[in-house]
Amino acid sequence: MSVFVASLPPSTAILTKRPRLREPRPLLHLPPGRSLPEDGRPVSVKGSAPFAFGERGKRWLLGNCSDANAMVDQSPLPEAPRAQDKQRRDSWGRQVKKALTRALLALNWAVVPRLYMAWMWLVFRTSRVEDVGLDIEQLRPAYGGAVGALWHDEVVTVAYAFRKYHGHTLASHGDFGELITRMLQMCNFTVFRGGSSSGRSRRSTQVLNDMIEHMNANENVIYGITVDGSKGPPYRMKKGACIVASQCAKPLFIERTWFRSYARLANWDRTLVPMPFNRIVHAFAGPYLPPPPDSPDEDIEAFRRHVENELLELTFHVRGLLEESPRPDRLQNYPEGWQPSWGDSPELVRDFAPLPSRSPQKGQTG
Repeated sequence: MSVFVASLPPSTAILTKRPRLREPRPLLHLPPGRSLPEDGRPVSVKGSAPFAFGERGKRWLLGNCSDANAMVDQSPLPEAPRAQDKQRRDSWGRQVKKALTRALLALNWAVVPRLYMAWMWLVFRTSRVEDVGLDIEQLRPAYGGAVGALWHDEVVTVAYAFRKYHGHTLASHGDFGELITRMLQMCNFTVFRGGSSSGRSRRSTQVLNDMIEHMNANENVIYGITVDGSKGPPYRMKKGACIVASQCAKPLFIERTWFRSYARLANWDRTLVPMPFNRIVHAFAGPYLPPPPDSPDEDIEAFRRHVENELLELTFHVRGLLEESPRPDRLQNYPEGWQPSWGDSPELVRDFAPLPSRSPQKGQTG
């Protein structure tokens, strides 16, 4: 066998593809400040997905490398293209969701109040409506305003039914508060916004302070407060209306509306929704004079219990005017063992006695 050996002069070059030199890359990639795992946890290797660095591989690496920890890349892992794409898709999805939410809110604000007004117009246009008891307009010249107390289950009708009184009320900040504000403004209410503090107890205190400040700063304000709202329990009066009346030195009156024909919503107090071609009765009683502004809590509580019982009596009385025979749910939500004491012909108009002067400390809630 012959072997031929070719030699070329030093100036002669052979055209070959020179391999591209690369800097050595570390074998492993761990978060900054971490070394090799000791318990077989997943480890990321450059160019691959995380895998479990088991005991056998760990022993080989530590036995064949003088300093395996020095081979660890301490820089953060580069973000995978799929993760970047997912973030872009999520960002785009959030923007679309926000745009749709704003559009739906604008549609609700425009449509819902008009649907409400149309339904209530139909109900009251085709029904016989009666007002019995106290004329609350007399409270404005006599006391410069008043605070009304009613149950939450008639909240559907209160705005439309009392639009002629040009009442004042507070609506919370937020999307739902904006919807209520527009609805009440269509019913001739003066609406001011408040109650924005976080936390349920702090929010309640802020609402009371806002209402007291508004009534003390304006004449002839008439409030209507659902005294068992906004989450019940039904027919259990909270003391907020009593505090406002006391701190502002205004009388308190109670109101109850009932219907011969109605439906009930499936909520915590089974809110009433009146039907067309109906008979509707609005009953008012009062005025009830609150304790002076500097009264102790015991006096406010006694006044609250008295007004609560009066509102229960008024509810029972008005239902009796429209129901020929008592319905099975006539005493539903009433306190256990409660019995009416007014009789068939109660005196709904009380004496217009003078009230104590306003407290100099406006906004105090005790």
